[in-house]
Amino acid sequence: MRYVFSVLILLLPLVSISGEDKNQIHQTPPADSIQIRYQEIFKNILKNSENYLYKGRLNEGINLLITAAGIAKQAGDPENKMRIYTQLGKLSAFKSFTENVGYDETITFLDTAVALARKLNDKKELANALTYKGFSLYAKKYNKDEGEYPAALKYFNDALSIRKNINDKRGVAESYIYIGIINERLGDNETALKYYNDALKISEENNFKLELSYAARHIAFQQSARGETKKALENFLLSLKLREEIGFKIYLHFSNLSVGNTYSELKEYSTALAYYNKALAIADELNSARVKVLCELSIGDTLMELNKKPGAAAHFKNALRLSKEIDYPRGIKLANNRLEKFSKQIKNGNE
Repeated sequence: MRYVFSVLILLLPLVSISGEDKNQIHQTPPADSIQIRYQEIFKNILKNSENYLYKGRLNEGINLLITAAGIAKQAGDPENKMRIYTQLGKLSAFKSFTENVGYDETITFLDTAVALARKLNDKKELANALTYKGFSLYAKKYNKDEGEYPAALKYFNDALSIRKNINDKRGVAESYIYIGIINERLGDNETALKYYNDALKISEENNFKLELSYAARHIAFQQSARGETKKALENFLLSLKLREEIGFKIYLHFSNLSVGNTYSELKEYSTALAYYNKALAIADELNSARVKVLCELSIGDTLMELNKKPGAAAHFKNALRLSKEIDYPRGIKLANNRLEKFSKQIKNGNE
């Protein structure tokens, strides 16, 4: 354990610990306090990795967790290894969703976490790991059209059952949101809206701002689909505000993009462009390649509406190039469709 503790000291520059605590940790501890300090460092590693997630610094968080996982394994510490692999799977799943990469690696991390949680009978960690495995399967289907949505739904439902049994209200709200999303993708908007409203109620009652931002956002999509554009705008703006308040930068590009899309539906194109450009800047900063594709497409669409066709074509071409680079079939199809439409307009003399 002393050797492992000395290795953990090397992680301190990457972990959020106060200066006073760091000074104490650097001192050679008596044998009976090594375990306490060891656990404290792991607790801060997990906390810091969550901060990396919020800030969109996924690679830094993943690298920190991979190092910590190796130390937990070397120390023969299944509890911390389980928590590390759950968090590692979570960050990797977000990376897969925003960058369209690493799905198989993510599943491997989460399978390890699930196996450990079952062995240790840790129900909360099991529910978390099942949730992020479902999220990873969902992302792979949505981004690459590989797999099936019901496979993801099974994991979300299993996680929900556990979370209800252990009275994990935040977890229940999160599960409701993901189950709603799958039902929406399967075309059952009525069931999806029920789950979103249930998540909204729990989140409002308990001041769960992140989950509230998800619920408001997905209710807004339903409102937009029904033509209730102004109501949708209110909820998209609420979701954006909540995410800005809590510093959830990892999804601020999505939030700005949705607000821009709604202003575009209202034909307020200049306002829409401002939100699109903000979304693109954030996506570029975070290296969220898939989101950059969506931003390029939306900017191009708006420039077309403003009759700025050459500029629109440049954005469509950027979207196509990026989509090919990350093997994003949906992006390739959308960009090609827009470029074909653009070419037809040029041929018809509608420049």
